Amino acid sequence: MKRLYLIFFLILLSLGADAASDIALSMVPRGRLIETIGRDFIIKTTAGTKIGIEFTRDGKFEEAKGGNLDKGDELEPGDGLMSLSSIAQLLQKAGIKPQGYWLLENDKKMGWIYEFQEITVNAVNGKILKK
Repeated sequence: MKRLYLIFFLILLSLGADAASDIALSMVPRGRLIETIGRDFIIKTTAGTKIGIEFTRDGKFEEAKGGNLDKGDELEPGDGLMSLSSIAQLLQKAGIKPQGYWLLENDKKMGWIYEFQEITVNAVNGKILKK
């Protein structure tokens, strides 16, 4: 009986990983999955940059990050969160030139945020929270 439970649990884990990889791929337009490490996925963009997308054990989106904002990183997380390019455009309109490393995460105090070096932006409404 224990063996049956173990097999069932392993099947559920593999189904969750497949669903998470599909979700990760849907977040990067025309992206290609190049590496999977547990529940972390590395996706190559059409520009050749790499984006890391992580999920929790129960399959919920946890964070996304990249290092080439100004060289082709693309992210469309969905679920009411603004795209990376929309946030970058808002920052440019505010006189801020975002480039390089970025992170999208669900902060315990601020909710979903994008972080760019010293700048923090609300991922739902695009409001700049910290410069």
